[in-house]
Order: sequence, then C-alpha cells, then structure tokens
Amino acid sequence: MGFLLARLDGRRTTVLAPVALGIGLVFAGSISAPAPQAPAASLPAAKSRPADGQPLRDQLRAQRLATRKARATYQIARLTRELAEIAVEEYTEGTFPRELAAIHREIELARADLARAQENDEWATRVAEKRLLVMTNKPALDLSVMKARLALDQAEHKKSVLMNYTRVKTVNQLENSVKKARGDEAEKRAVWLREESRESAMERRLVGK
Repeated sequence: MGFLLARLDGRRTTVLAPVALGIGLVFAGSISAPAPQAPAASLPAAKSRPADGQPLRDQLRAQRLATRKARATYQIARLTRELAEIAVEEYTEGTFPRELAAIHREIELARADLARAQENDEWATRVAEKRLLVMTNKPALDLSVMKARLALDQAEHKKSVLMNYTRVKTVNQLENSVKKARGDEAEKRAVWLREESRESAMERRLVGK
C-alpha cells in the first residue's frame, strides 16, 4: 500500500489518500474547503422620525392645509347662518306684509262689490214695490249679492289662514333654520380653532429645533 499526493488548485485542499498497489483501481479523494465568508457590511443606523413617519416640516405643511380648510368651512357656516337670519327678516318684514296688504285690498274690493250689489238689489226692490219696474232681473241681482258675499268670505278666510297658520308655520321653520345654522357655525368654529392651535404648536416645535 502506498500514498498518492493530489495537488488541487483554487478552493481545493490537498489530501493524501491511500493507494492500493497491485489492484487495478486507484482511488484518490479530495474534500472541498468552504470558501471564506466576507464580513457582513454594517447597515447604517435608521434616522429617527416622528411617530407617524413624516418629517416635522411635512406635518406642518399638511396641518396648514387642514387649518385653511377648517377656516373656509367655518366661513361657509357663518354665511349660512347670516342667510338664515336674513330669510327671517325678509319674510317678517317683506313677504308677509306684502301678502297681508294684498289680502286687505282684496277684502276692501270684495266689501265694495258686496255693498254695490246690495244697493242695486235694494233699489230694484223699492222700485218694484212702487210698481214702477217689473222685477224681471231680481234673480240676477240676488246672485250678484251672493257672489260678492262669497268673495268677501273667501278673502277674510285667506287673511285668517295667513295670520294664524302660514305666518306662524313659516316663521317657526325659518327660526329653526337659524338655530341649526348657529349650532353648525359654533361647531365649525371650534374645529377651526383646534386646527389653528395644532398649527401653532407645530410651528413652535419647529422653531425650537
């Protein structure tokens, strides 16, 4: 028995293996040595960031937009409240007096028509009693009186509905709209002031860095 010396290049390691002499097979083995590992590169330390992952300047920019939006929303709510208050004044000082005045004119005309129809009917009756005129138009005169009285009743009923129902209902609805608008305005103002306070706090933090 002898020994075979095998020389390997590269990452091969030289190994001595026994050789059986006088036998037709010669065996020589070699074992691959593991390649040396390069030291792992150290990773740079992560920079500290705010809790939400945005730099403070980016947060401030976003907060300023939120403040502007809140202020604009509040201004819209304030204008809505002013419009609601104007609507109350417009109805109580404009629309309602005009409607009432129109009904008063209608009542006056109906009263005048009724008085004229009654006067014509009474005149025709007196003349007929003296037998100076045949009362062939008596039904027409009576019908005129009935129509004039009906028109007057309708005009007075319209006034009653306007005073006791339409005006009360409309004013209540408009005043409820004012109350709702005032509450919404107060809520939007609180949101605006809160966003403005957050913006001021961020600006102080940025100046302090």
